[in-house]
Amino acid sequence: MPDDQGSNTPGKQQSTGYVPGDGLSTRYGNYFRLASGRMTEEAAQQWKLDRDERNQEADCARCPIIRFMRQNINKLGGDVHSENIRCRTFQWEGNLRHAACTEIRASTLSGECRWLREFWDRGQWKFTQQFQECIRRRAALSVAKRPECKDTVQAVKVVNEVWDSCFPDTRPFDEVYR
Repeated sequence: MPDDQGSNTPGKQQSTGYVPGDGLSTRYGNYFRLASGRMTEEAAQQWKLDRDERNQEADCARCPIIRFMRQNINKLGGDVHSENIRCRTFQWEGNLRHAACTEIRASTLSGECRWLREFWDRGQWKFTQQFQECIRRRAALSVAKRPECKDTVQAVKVVNEVWDSCFPDTRPFDEVYR
């Protein structure tokens, strides 16, 4: 008997672990199969795509960039709605440059590097370039903790590579609260 004889028999096909569907039990079942490692990589990607499709409208509603764009386009007399815009979630796993840019923007816009916080809470007593140094330091620390990053030297290098394009990017805000 050939080895693959049973592979075409119904009920004996190897499962990828993904079950399509929108029901609550199906969604939770897929989530737990993914979390427990009982889903193949291809099935996991399909699950993520389906999840993003299902959550697209809610993601667009809460995305600050889309809200900012919608508000300004409405002021000009235009309209942004689900027929003329598509929101999607980005999967940046493994790309340290994207991670570094995300961390730079997060530190810049969150207020965690305010001068008073750095001065009183963290003992950073510089008067010049303190804001930029804090953001670089915190972004490098965060990137270094990612599994794709080899060491802190690589993290600092990646942060410095994307610094010029990511630090001045304050979208969707007009200015940074320092």
